[in-house]
Amino acid sequence: MSNSYTGIMPYDAIQQAAAISAAPIPQAAKKTALRRLYESALAQDAKAAITSPTGHSFVATARGIGGGAGIGLLLGWVAGSRQKGLDTPFGPLDAYAAGIAAVGSVIPGNPLAEDCRNASIAASAILAFRRMETKRRAESGTPAAVSGEHGPDDPTDHIVQIAKKLGIDV
Repeated sequence: MSNSYTGIMPYDAIQQAAAISAAPIPQAAKKTALRRLYESALAQDAKAAITSPTGHSFVATARGIGGGAGIGLLLGWVAGSRQKGLDTPFGPLDAYAAGIAAVGSVIPGNPLAEDCRNASIAASAILAFRRMETKRRAESGTPAAVSGEHGPDDPTDHIVQIAKKLGIDV
């Protein structure tokens, strides 16, 4: 067998293996029964690893990071595609995303409740970041960073200056 069992078999499983080995049944039946016992022990170990506090914490963290990054990418794509970013006449889109995801996280029996909660947290963080940035820039008088601020028509853009010096038409 190429996979050897490295876990600790419970005492009752060892007794079962001994009973199977001593049973007056054909060798092929013993082999099948021992294989089933072995696979059952492997499955219990895998389940124990996933349901352990450390394993569950790792899986929850990975899901949270993935959900947050997904929401950030989605809202960033929407903001980059729209002239006004995430702001609409009806309110900020990131606030709507946070609210919808929060509602999805409290629906009873929702298998994606944890993912909805993570999406709500990510969208709320994006909203809070944008609001605080706007507030601080207004207080300090620093102009807001706009994605279309530089470009081929901006004479202060260093990349454009270098390109023009090299004779590249931008």
